[in-house]
Amino acid sequence: MQLGDTLSPLTVMISHLPEDILLEFIDLLSSDIQTLRSCAQTSNAWAQRCQPYIFRMVSLEAESNPGPRYRKLRDVLEKNPSLADFTHELHLYIGHVRSKVRASCDEVVDINNPELPQFLDRFNQLKQVSIAYSYRSRYISIPETLVEPFAKIFGLESLREATLFDFMHFPISILAHAPYVTNISLYSVDFDTQDPDKTPPTSPSQTPNRPPVRHRAPISLAVKYCPPDIHQVLEELVRERGGLFQYHWIENLVLGPNCNDPE
Repeated sequence: MQLGDTLSPLTVMISHLPEDILLEFIDLLSSDIQTLRSCAQTSNAWAQRCQPYIFRMVSLEAESNPGPRYRKLRDVLEKNPSLADFTHELHLYIGHVRSKVRASCDEVVDINNPELPQFLDRFNQLKQVSIAYSYRSRYISIPETLVEPFAKIFGLESLREATLFDFMHFPISILAHAPYVTNISLYSVDFDTQDPDKTPPTSPSQTPNRPPVRHRAPISLAVKYCPPDIHQVLEELVRERGGLFQYHWIENLVLGPNCNDPE
């Protein structure tokens, strides 16, 4: 007897479960992604209900061998782009791949991958994003092709929390136009005040088909292990009209040691 034959009665039974029981069962498994992936393969009914949990968090972090995971997910979203709408958290580890050695390509998501901008552009419902830059690449500016996708992510109306790690040339205008973010953490970050794209990102208040931003909300800002002059850059950002602090006031400020402080 084939494995498919043994699963057929189970598949039929699952497909006829009452909706409330099916949803409750899936909710109990919400943190067990491997089991949810197995459940999603049993029937279309299960697949449709498991997908929001499976794609809720996309983790392409350093410890997860992000290169192959990125390429696999990129292909999945190419076939079914709407799955990206289920993603509320995106954790990304990017860097400059100096060689085509497989191990090097697997360690990070290559910033020069021509399909990366389109990949990032698919995520429209993010609530939390963290982007870490490879330590060996930190003094290399991000390519112009990523400025617009990053700006779009930081300007999402749904985004509330943003974290950056190990950027030495992060375009300042991207951070300046993030009016809905209420929690920003910067770890070993410095800004590029001369953006690769000389045109600043469009403020959400100026985006067609979206009402103007009228609110001002408190923001939590954490700055740790950054160059000393980042405080001057942030002060200029506070004073700049039309920037980030047009929409926020700092309610909680955490200043850690800078990168020149002794241990």
